[in-house]
Amino acid sequence: MGMRFVGFTVTEAPIPDPALDALPRADYERIAKISREMYSRPQVHVAELERLVAKHPHIPMLRNHLAGALEAAGKRERAESLIEQTAKEFPTYFFAFCNHVLFLIADRRIDEARARVETGPRGPVFTLTDFDSTRDTFHISEAVSHAAMVGRYMLATGRREAAEVQLKMLSELAPQSPQYHCLASAMSREEDHIGFAAALLLKKAVSGLREELGAAKTRKQVKRPRKKPSIQQASTDKLSDGAPVVREPEPQLFQP
Repeated sequence: MGMRFVGFTVTEAPIPDPALDALPRADYERIAKISREMYSRPQVHVAELERLVAKHPHIPMLRNHLAGALEAAGKRERAESLIEQTAKEFPTYFFAFCNHVLFLIADRRIDEARARVETGPRGPVFTLTDFDSTRDTFHISEAVSHAAMVGRYMLATGRREAAEVQLKMLSELAPQSPQYHCLASAMSREEDHIGFAAALLLKKAVSGLREELGAAKTRKQVKRPRKKPSIQQASTDKLSDGAPVVREPEPQLFQP
């Protein structure tokens, strides 16, 4: 059963993959088994996935699986390198594209992520149909990966409302998914950071204002003897209608 969104449909039914369908039956079944287990037993499957990648180098999904197993096994640098290589060799492979952008954002390489998202293999990729205009039906795993990628990108580039749209889509598609929880957590951390910064600035402002008022009160209470002005001082005082010119440092309410 599918869910209809503006411009496309999301389904849980398998999407045909001619390259996978052409594999020997034993390899096909083994890949299906690894897909179910690679995150729970990544160390077991890394070596086997490397063998399958070497045997079928034309299938980018195997490289994506290997990168996922490497990441789950704690070998993040190798996973990131493989994702970047796969994204370059197979620019229209959807999952490598999304994962590459996520890695760039995690590494705070925002300009590189912007270049990827706003050019894409065929142009900007803010919707699924932007990525592949020949299709109007996408698998739920594609929709979830895309929403997570766009959501993190929007958040990283200061477009929180746009990120909230992607979070809402994830809540409808897969509210229990790691992608939903990761984006929700990232948005919560940013909100906490903004709130903390605002509270800190307010505290400094109040503290500075209190100090300024305290200093003004002290000046008012202290009676200073009036000195007889010199000729040079008299000419300066005359400019201020006889009132003494008092110069003090301006209070620094907001400090870096």
